[in-house]
Amino acid sequence: MIDETPEQPQLSPERRMRRRRRLIVLLAAALILAFGLFSSYGLLTRVRLERQRSALLDSIQLLTQTHDSLLQRSRRLQYDSTEIERLARENYGMAKPNEQVYIVRDPEEKHDDPAH
Repeated sequence: MIDETPEQPQLSPERRMRRRRRLIVLLAAALILAFGLFSSYGLLTRVRLERQRSALLDSIQLLTQTHDSLLQRSRRLQYDSTEIERLARENYGMAKPNEQVYIVRDPEEKHDDPAH
């Protein structure tokens, strides 16, 4: 019995070489693409780092504003006598000589004093 499976036509050496070149080029392109996307120098890493950079810049801006505000407050507390006086009155109930301090309470607030 003779095997009757049709034989594959033999490719010419020139055609085999073209196929091989095409396969090599496709593999090289796939490797370059994979390296460009997924390596530590790739596009995905760059996008992630850019997001981190943006978040850090926002944080720096917020911290700079907070620092400037605290610095301004510190200077006021060091050199502005009216600011010091205002805080002493508000926080510690201090008064100038011959000055009377009146404490005004909100009638809706609950007080610990049982007389009220």
